Amino acid sequence: MARLNVKEIKAISEPGRHSDGNGLYLNVAPNGTKSWIQRVRVDGKRTDKGLGSLNKVTLAAARKTALTNLAQIKSGQNPFTKDVERLIAGLGQGIEVEVKEAPAVPTFADAAHAVYALNLDEWGGGTAKRWLRRLEIHTFPTLADRDVAEITRADLADLLTPLRGENHETARKVRQALAKVFRWARAHDYRIDDPADDALGELVKKVKHVPEHHRTLPYCEV
Repeated sequence: MARLNVKEIKAISEPGRHSDGNGLYLNVAPNGTKSWIQRVRVDGKRTDKGLGSLNKVTLAAARKTALTNLAQIKSGQNPFTKDVERLIAGLGQGIEVEVKEAPAVPTFADAAHAVYALNLDEWGGGTAKRWLRRLEIHTFPTLADRDVAEITRADLADLLTPLRGENHETARKVRQALAKVFRWARAHDYRIDDPADDALGELVKKVKHVPEHHRTLPYCEV
């Protein structure tokens, strides 16, 4: 995944989180304000840490802090404790620290099974099983164990692009199934954007079929 650069950061206006790597995201609020957030796992729990607004924290400073946090986690420390926060503040970066523990994020497979269970009565057993089986075949091999919050539009594009070439209708149905999973994730605040949105839909637009006709024959030779 390409990292952000200063020019891109100024131009980005789409609300949501825009990844820079190492769990660092530029968060764009619906009102247009921009801030830095780092997402890491501490003691098995996903944690989001605010690193300050873009007006006060440069890209370079945010990256430096993100790497510091990761190094401390790998060494068994918790960068969210008050002692470590005072240490970071002492670096003179002027970073405003906001600590927020988020609930454990389900894997993509867990989210898919939750959507399956939620719609089982409405869809009926046969339809629901086909829906889940479609995801198991075409998406679980690469997405099943990944946090539903960390999957990107590029990840989904990598899945759908070859599938479209093999079977357009299957690609369309898989994309629809993905959209339901990520709408569920948004509804439960596991993510604030939808990687299966209309931009991904461009990958599964129906390709015009050009028929290949058999050559004509006299009826007696047919």
